[in-house]
This record gives sequence, C-alpha cells and structure tokens, in this order.
Amino acid sequence: MNIYNVKGISMFPILKEGDLLIIKKYNFKKTRYKRNDIIVIKSPENSKKYFIKRLIGLPNEKIKNNITSLYINNTKIDKLYSNNSYTNTEISTNYELSDNDFFVLGDNSKYSTDSRHFGPIKSSMIIGKVLLRIWPIHRLNFWFSI
Repeated sequence: MNIYNVKGISMFPILKEGDLLIIKKYNFKKTRYKRNDIIVIKSPENSKKYFIKRLIGLPNEKIKNNITSLYINNTKIDKLYSNNSYTNTEISTNYELSDNDFFVLGDNSKYSTDSRHFGPIKSSMIIGKVLLRIWPIHRLNFWFSI
C-alpha cells in the first residue's frame, strides 16, 4: 500500500487538493478493476507524474464521447459521479477498447486531463486503486472491499 497526496481539482468535489489517500497496488491479471473505481495512473506524457481518475470504460467496450454526452456500448451516460454534468470541450472521439485498455475521466470534467485528451490507458499504467482517504480526518472515507 502507498500514500497518495491529491493535487489539483480534477476529482472535485469527491477529492480535494491536499487529501491523503491510501492506494493498493494490484496485479491486473489477478484483480479485476471495476467501473467507478477511483485509481491512480501514470501520466501518459510523463511516467514520473501521476493522475487520479475514475475508471469509466472497461476492456472490450465501445466508448463514444461528444460535446454533451458519453456513451458506453451505445448507452448514453447523462450524469457522472459528481455534482457536475458531463461536459467535454474537446472534439468528439470514439474508442473500441482492447482487452488491455481502460477509459478514465476526472469527476470535475471541465478541469480534468483524462482519456478525452490522451486516449485509453493500458493496464500497465494503473498504479493502484484508492481504498481510503485518511486526511483530513473529518473526511475519512472508505471506497473498497479488499
């Protein structure tokens, strides 16, 4: 297990800058990640930098995103996992994920660099899954079943 310090606002309001999280590293072949898991990934542009995102698209799914909507396997997802509606300022994209690909988004979609910008990520880019927020103590929260 590792401790991760949240930087930025891409997961606001669920996670805030300065939150301390416990993440668990998993072997992808032994552990299945699930939709809505909050994960830490290596940045596609800089392997020394890390992002925290929500897992949205799973292997072998079709993802379509346009200015106002996100579709997973042709099912429209109107509202994601925060108080923000899905918004996309980028051009429309379509992805057919391979058996080793994931699509990730930040909950605060207006202020997140995520798969809409850099495309799907490979399982090897996943550092781990968020299990617990340990700081600030008044916002202690569990997200897991080990």
